[in-house]
Amino acid sequence: MKKTILFLFLSLVMVGCKPSNDDPNPSQPGTAATANPVNCIDLTDYHTKVTQEEKAEWLRKNGENVCESVLFHEIEGTHLISNPEEIEETVGTTGLKMKWGEIKNFIGTSVYNAYISFDIDPNRNITGIKMIPKFDPKTTCYSLPLFRSIAAKNTLKDTDLFEFKDARVGTVQTVVIKVSNSITAAYYDYSDEPGTIPFRSAL
Repeated sequence: MKKTILFLFLSLVMVGCKPSNDDPNPSQPGTAATANPVNCIDLTDYHTKVTQEEKAEWLRKNGENVCESVLFHEIEGTHLISNPEEIEETVGTTGLKMKWGEIKNFIGTSVYNAYISFDIDPNRNITGIKMIPKFDPKTTCYSLPLFRSIAAKNTLKDTDLFEFKDARVGTVQTVVIKVSNSITAAYYDYSDEPGTIPFRSAL
């Protein structure tokens, strides 16, 4: 009888100590708990920088530590063209279409240690995309997180398209990004920050 009671007691202890598979706060690498660390930072210090070169340097050093939700929200809003009717596509030129899955594989997991730029021939046809090592305010280039923020905002699948088109927006000749899924389309360019002279943003 005593042995039976002891066995039951030990069984209850072992069950009580068994780790649960329903832990709401997993801590294994790659899980939600580690993918969005509690100590991630915002962009307050970034906004104290004056020039785009200073901002680009700050992003190069700190961009991977910025909370993804904060970064994506600011980037997507900075580059979104709120009035697509202002876009004047360059007549007679050929743009470039790429699937989100292709771009995702091309940019990998890099953050701000490179930017996307374009191969443009003398007739303003866009013939390809390329990586450049750093932000250049004199060149049409976009940050890698911009593409991730666009994909997240527009719920893009790997088969959804990015279209790159040579165009004039206001007084600036640039490469406009058009993205479309089965429901909507959106346009992005160098910057659409209200109240500022158009410039190429390092975000």
